[in-house]
Amino acid sequence: MFSEDVLRYIDVAINTRIGQLVTLLILAILRKEGLVCKKSKCHFLQRSVEFLGHTCSAKGFSVQQDKIKAIEGLPMPKDIKSAQRFLGMVNYYRTFIPECSKVANPLIDFISKKMLWGPKIEHAVMQLKSSLVTVPVLVPFVVGGEYRLTTDASLIAMGAVLERMKDGRVHGVVGYFSKIVSPTQARYHVGEIELLAIIAALHHFRYYLHGHHFTQRTDHISLLSLKNLKEPSKRLANWLSTLSEYDFDIEYIKGPQNFVADALSRPCTTPKEKIFPIVQLSQVDPRQWKNQWDTDPWTATVQKTLGLTNQCQANSGDKSLFEKILQKV
Repeated sequence: MFSEDVLRYIDVAINTRIGQLVTLLILAILRKEGLVCKKSKCHFLQRSVEFLGHTCSAKGFSVQQDKIKAIEGLPMPKDIKSAQRFLGMVNYYRTFIPECSKVANPLIDFISKKMLWGPKIEHAVMQLKSSLVTVPVLVPFVVGGEYRLTTDASLIAMGAVLERMKDGRVHGVVGYFSKIVSPTQARYHVGEIELLAIIAALHHFRYYLHGHHFTQRTDHISLLSLKNLKEPSKRLANWLSTLSEYDFDIEYIKGPQNFVADALSRPCTTPKEKIFPIVQLSQVDPRQWKNQWDTDPWTATVQKTLGLTNQCQANSGDKSLFEKILQKV
């Protein structure tokens, strides 16, 4: 029998010698009971230890940074659209935020064009972000509780939020997640990017969700039939294999209602490489798109139907999609 999560919290500031003796005593007990510790996962006499979403130290318990960095890392909204997206996320948890309307009032005035952006609004945003990552919005993970994971994705980033539920209502947030989409991943089909967001979120929250039943929510309705895929590509097959390791029910949530995950998946600022000046766009030659027509399964199907080409020059996964689309035409 192997145990990888034996936690021994000791205030080493009081007496390091006592800490060493207690550690030896614990190891002796494990040895007597025939238990084995993996050396690479053992950390002795640490001043702080991360455990079950919290950092334990001589100062007490604090929230683990991985749970809140997605919120703390959100760029400051600078336009009305990004401000609306951020405020939508805040309003979703307004029940847990004291004087939410009063704190958010400068941001509301900015969205209503009653106030120009300034230090007062930035202070309100920082105060609201602080509320989103502290009690009572942030709650600990409790074994046996009811949990809901909601995800979303865009061509820029993926976002997710893990919530603890009670009697079908949100009791609080266990953690947030956000990750930038790579240039290669941005070329995936929209359904694959949405599924990738689920896979990435499951990996991030695996210590909470593995072995626990939970509800997975997505605003991409085609993902509801994931388990019915008969001939998935190699990439999808690998992802489906990962999904099979978890016990969950998948539910659909309408896009406009997916406030939190949507905000985390759409940073307030767009990467520079995705911004194209109008002058540059006016000089685009449509003939340069021809190579992409041949490699994209959808446009290749159109060309095939019109008799302009005989095959799709994409990779094996996209070729499989090309053949499936062609059968439905």
